[in-house]
This record gives sequence, structure tokens and C-alpha cells, in this order.
Amino acid sequence: MNKPIIVLVSCMYIVFLNICITNSKAQQINQKNIIRAEEIFKRVLEAADKRYNRYPKLKIINKAGVWAKVKEDGTIRITQEAINFCFNNVSYDTGNSRLAFIFGHEMAHLANDDFWSKSTKNFWENSISPENSFVPYNNYQMEYKADYYGLLYSSMAGYDPKQIAGANKNFVEKWVKQSSSMYKDSDTHPDPEKRKLLLLRLIDKMNKDILLFNIGARLYQAQRYDDALDFFKSFLKNFPSREVLNNIGIINFYKALNLLAQYNEMDAYRFQLAALLDINTRAEKFIKKRNYNEKQFNKIINESITYLEEACKKDTSYIFSKINLSSAYILSKNCIKYKKAKYLLEEIISLEQKKELNCSPLEMDMIYNNLAIAQYLSDKNNCDSSSNKSNGFAIAANMLIKNVNNHNNKTILYNLGRLFFENNEKKKAKQYWFTYYKKNPLDKYNSIIKKNMNEDIAQISEIKEINFNKLLSLSPVKIGSDFEKNNKLIDINKTINLNESGIANSTAIYYDGEKFQALFLDDIAIYVEVKPDSNLILTNEMISGPNFKTLAGNNIYIHSNIMFDTKDNNIKKIVYY
Repeated sequence: MNKPIIVLVSCMYIVFLNICITNSKAQQINQKNIIRAEEIFKRVLEAADKRYNRYPKLKIINKAGVWAKVKEDGTIRITQEAINFCFNNVSYDTGNSRLAFIFGHEMAHLANDDFWSKSTKNFWENSISPENSFVPYNNYQMEYKADYYGLLYSSMAGYDPKQIAGANKNFVEKWVKQSSSMYKDSDTHPDPEKRKLLLLRLIDKMNKDILLFNIGARLYQAQRYDDALDFFKSFLKNFPSREVLNNIGIINFYKALNLLAQYNEMDAYRFQLAALLDINTRAEKFIKKRNYNEKQFNKIINESITYLEEACKKDTSYIFSKINLSSAYILSKNCIKYKKAKYLLEEIISLEQKKELNCSPLEMDMIYNNLAIAQYLSDKNNCDSSSNKSNGFAIAANMLIKNVNNHNNKTILYNLGRLFFENNEKKKAKQYWFTYYKKNPLDKYNSIIKKNMNEDIAQISEIKEINFNKLLSLSPVKIGSDFEKNNKLIDINKTINLNESGIANSTAIYYDGEKFQALFLDDIAIYVEVKPDSNLILTNEMISGPNFKTLAGNNIYIHSNIMFDTKDNNIKKIVYY
């Protein structure tokens, strides 16, 4: 073979090799994008509304054509080219938000039943005539509605709506310019700019509605449960996310617990169940004493279960709602619910061990705590009729002992004391309960400890309460004062009428001033938030009182009538209530 031919063949081989390498890299990128897209689809699917007869299914294709299309059987078909367009030349989070909106839009078509069989279509066409005004649901309306719910679903799944329609951003317009000519057909899809305006209005409304959620969270922290429910349920109408469903569920859990405690404190506080808040209620301050009504208790606890189950459906990886649901099952006090709690908790443990769920060490403590109680109560109430019945007490005690030293967990300390006390091991019960009492001398559960061990409890010296009178005097608005009495402090232009946002059970006014914010219900000041004028450091002395509890990873410190929002031990906000 002569030299020119050898050179030519070598060059062709090098070109071929480069093409193969380039194709291989492209395939690797495409595969990564496909895996990423499948994860986004799963998250949005969990948040979206669904119809059982058109359950969304994802199909990714590698050929030219319409970028994204939904079929009547529930299949959402999207091309690799469309996925790459969402991801390319933008940040990771922006790419995810873009694709989440596309998936949400197509899922909305399924949830809104935007499909017509041939017979139904013929019916519509035959029904339209100059003599009647019976106009069918048109394409523009379908697309606007799909945009609306698509953005809602993607936001509920945790993606950023501002990446779709924000300042100098119109993803819909970019999508239309790049995708198939189908989207440019004015007979099927509205003008992109008009679609952007609708999405901007939705984002603006979401921002306003967030205030309802934040107020609900404050009232929840202050344990004004009925008021908190009013705010959360108003927020739920427009944004049925996992967090708000979870909070409504856990509030009903505490309401049921308080109702039970008024009738039988021993039964209500027999065990501590893991939940978002420690069970340290001031129910007597907000709830009138009444006779125990088992029907009312069952109604409230079942409502708690309904909301928590819905929260779990919204996001199968949301650990808090699963833990809270197990607590509600256990409080229901029947064998079927004990089994449900055990199955749910064992499933979480299994998924965590397979690395399919990522639980924090504290969450695992909570999971094992509830599993131990469910196991013990199931055995105690003879729920297992099989011959190979396990020793619930031994299993529960071993499970709790294994975890008792983790994170200074007071819940497990209390429950170990209860387990040993009920099984006549008073010496061990005393050991755990006394340790618990020393750490939490004013805790609600100590009334149970005192009733069971009253002759020994006097050995423990009481800890003096911290006096916050100086800090309390700094509140610009006195809690419990009338709205009119604070007229000089309040700029009426900075008040928000929350009844216009759906609050129905009371007259609700929120003052959003520069120096402080305040909530008035039925013209009475309920809570006031103040940012300190200068740096205020959270000291151990400030929170050494026994009546403190913490929330949100120890960033919120709650006292009987004052809260501290903190970051890195700096007090960012003082809340009086």
C-alpha cells in the first residue's frame, strides 16, 4: 500500500475515532439527563393531582417531533432534545425548575381531564349553533389552566417558579421558539407573553398567601391550635403542599391529645410520641374544660390521620409526615392502627438501610421511639393472635436502650421509665424518670411521674424560673390590648386585612411595620414580632430555665410567653405572645 493511501486511511480512522468518542460522551450526558429527568418527574408527580384512570407515566424518546405531549392513557412523552434544552446553558436549579414546569403542565392536562373521546367531541360540535350559547371549553382555557396548575405542582414539589416567569424571564416564549411548530399554532396555544402574565400573577398571589402560612406557623408554635388551623386551611385552598397538610394533621393530633388529657391525663401522657413539637401543652389556657367525648376524640384524631396520609402521598420522602402519621396511628388506640404504625416505621427503616431514604440521626431516634411504643402496645393489647407472639416489652425496651444516649433524647428517657414502671421494675423506672425530671422539671409529663413516684420525687430540688419581665416590657404592643389603643403606633397603610385572603373564623388584621409586626384577631393583639435594634446574643443563662423548648433544629426557642428566632446564637427576632 502506497504512502498517500496509508495517510488517508489513518486520517479517516482518527476522524472515526473522534466521532465515536464524541458520540460516547453525548450518550453519557444524555443518560445523566434522563436519570435527572426521571427524578424530577417523580417529585412533581407526588405533588400533582391525579386521576386513577389517567395516571401519569413518563416516556422519553430519542427522535424528532413534538417536544412534549400527553396522551389520553396518561403517558407523558418528551424528547431528549426537549430535556437537553431545559438543562443546557443554565444553572442546575434553573434547569430542574424548567423541566418540572413542563411535567407539571402536562400532568395538569390529565388532572383537568382535557381529553375528549370522538363521541364526546361530536356531541360538542353538534351542540354549537347560532341559536344557543353553549360554548365548549376551548384550547386557550385548557392551556392557561395547565400553565397555572403546572406552576403550582412544580412549586409544591420544591422547584422555583421565578425561573419560569420572573424578571426578564419568559421560559414559555423560549420553549415556543425552539420547539415544534405545533406550539406556534395560535389555534391551540395562547400567545407566550399572555401566558407569562398569568404566571406572574400566580407568583404574586403565592407571595401574598405565604403570609397566611407564616402566621399559621407562629400560632402553631404558640399552641393556639384553632386559630392556626384557620390560617393553614385558608392557605391550603390555593397551595395544597406537603408542609401545610402535615401541619394541619399534627395540630389535630395535639387537639385530640389535649381532649384526652382533660378526661384522663394518665392515659394521654402515658407515652411520649415523636412529633414536630414536644408535647408540652398549655391547653388549659386556650381550651375550655369539658367532658370527654369519645366521638369527638375519634373525629379529631381521624382528621389528623387523613391530612397526614395526604401529606405522605404528596412526597413519599417527607420523613416528618411519616413520623407524625405513626404517632396519630398509635394515639388512635386500636390494634389495626398499631399494626399500621409498625408497618410504616419498619418500611422507613428498611428504605433508609437501602439508602433509598436519607434520615437524620434525630429522625431515626424518633422512628425507633415510635416503633418501640407501637410494638409494646400491640403486644400489651394482645393484637397478635398468632402462636409465635413476641415479647413486646423486651423488644421495645432493648430498642429504646440502644438509642437512649443519642442526642440527649428526653422522649426516650421518659418512655423507658414508663416501660419499666408498667412491668414492675421500679428501680430502673426511677433511674430513667429521675434523669428525665432533672432535665425537664416543669415539663407536663412530670405530673405523671409525680403521681407514680410521689414519695421519691421530693428528693429533687426545683429549678428557679428565668424572669423575662425586662424583655417583655420592650414589646411595643401589649399582648391582649385592643387594636384601637395602638392607633398611634400603627400606620394604617401597612395593615393587611387577612379576611380578604380567606380567614373566616375571626376578624384578622396583620400589621407589617418596619420596626415590628403584629397579629390582631377580633381586634385583640395575639402576637408581636420585633427585630432587636442591636446584636443580641443568646446565652446559656437565657435558656437555662426549665420551661424552654426548641423547634426547627434548635433555631427557635419557645418560652411560656416569649420566643427567640436565632441564627448562629444571634437573636434575629423576639416574638411576644
